Amino acid sequence: MKTRKQALRVEIAGFPDCPNCEPAAHLVSDTAKELGIEVRIVRHNIESKEQAMRENFHGSPSILIEGRDVEPAAEQRPSTYACRVYRVGNGMSGVPDRALLRSELKRHAAGYTRIGD
Repeated sequence: MKTRKQALRVEIAGFPDCPNCEPAAHLVSDTAKELGIEVRIVRHNIESKEQAMRENFHGSPSILIEGRDVEPAAEQRPSTYACRVYRVGNGMSGVPDRALLRSELKRHAAGYTRIGD
């Protein structure tokens, strides 16, 4: 019998006072619920430039699903201690596009508990 992991770990990494961390957490929660994927959202504070460089941080907020950035190309960019913007449609936003998040949650969800399992 195959054992399923309890919940997909999603980390919201960002500055303690980042105005986009809470909306990012809500976006993750809402999108996961819509997909029927059980997630455990963990908040991770980045408090200094040194910590950002040490942890390969890509801006506040960063959403990591099981340790991987929701925007795969971000891992190729240099670390930064700055606000993060995401390309959304024809503009920019402080949180990623729901379609990108949906795609990444689905990709990472194999083997994890689905709501209702």
